[in-house]
Amino acid sequence: MWLKKIFKSFGNSTTKDSNAELTQVTQRPSAEESLQKLTNGLGHMLEQLDSICTNLDKHSSQNQELLEKISNLPEILKDIPEYAQKQLETFDSIKDKLEDNARTHKEMLDGFFKFNENLQELNSNSSCQNENLLRLGKSFTSSERYFKHMLDKQSKRFMWVFIISMFVSLSCVILAGWIAFKVVINQ
Repeated sequence: MWLKKIFKSFGNSTTKDSNAELTQVTQRPSAEESLQKLTNGLGHMLEQLDSICTNLDKHSSQNQELLEKISNLPEILKDIPEYAQKQLETFDSIKDKLEDNARTHKEMLDGFFKFNENLQELNSNSSCQNENLLRLGKSFTSSERYFKHMLDKQSKRFMWVFIISMFVSLSCVILAGWIAFKVVINQ
């Protein structure tokens, strides 16, 4: 088949090339040239055979390594069912924990809803308390005004009592001093 390709390539060349080749083909090469070409061809073929042998050796060693690894495969595969069983047990344990967590989360969610309802009730109670406190504050404000008014009155009364007391005390001291002076003078 490769020979057909070579001959076809000769047939596809231009006429000038064909004529040149025909003259080369009609002229016979010398024995030395033929021997040289044959030696070159054999050398090339030996190189090809050597590379084929090298590749075959590589493939052989790779196949040997592959066979060694494949021979260990049953030993490696025998542990897989045990590992799979352990994983199934682990997954069952995880599933149980997730179910417990889901139950706990649902309880917490229910608790939060109840807490929200309690907060809303507390908020409405706080509103009522705020209104009561505002009324009480208004009541205290009016009581505070009355208390300030009474305190002002009481302060004024206390001031008058204090002034009168000081006046009476001063009068007594002066009277006592005058009496003492008269008694000392009369003696």
